[in-house]
Amino acid sequence: MKKFTIIGIGVVLIIIAAVLSWHFKTVREMDVKNFRKLVGDWAARYSDGLHNVKTIRPDGSFMCSVTPADNVGLLYHFEGTLQVKNGILIETVTNHSDTNVHVPFSSRMPVIRLNDNSLVVRTNGTTNELVFWKMRPIPVSPNN
Repeated sequence: MKKFTIIGIGVVLIIIAAVLSWHFKTVREMDVKNFRKLVGDWAARYSDGLHNVKTIRPDGSFMCSVTPADNVGLLYHFEGTLQVKNGILIETVTNHSDTNVHVPFSSRMPVIRLNDNSLVVRTNGTTNELVFWKMRPIPVSPNN
């Protein structure tokens, strides 16, 4: 009886390991697929009227410009890297036009929705959602 119990526990552990391995492989594949959808030019408008235009390159780098509601002048510009990990968009800013901003810093934004035309993220650990609209795709090779 003890022998069957040990074999049963072993089989259950092997099944659990296989399911977890499949799950994490699937999550990684989704992260790569989602990142490919991000490559291109995106635009968003904040609730206060500010405009955000972000270019995301195939290598994971990005540049972003924020302008006032009337699109006259540039408020600030920043650059950095992006990655998608477990459904979270991780933005690391490495260069900022405002010299009072300490870089590098990172933001983690859960991805609520991502398709070929729009990206919706939850900002700064709140329930506020920011919608980006795809302006122009940048071709991505299958190896990126």
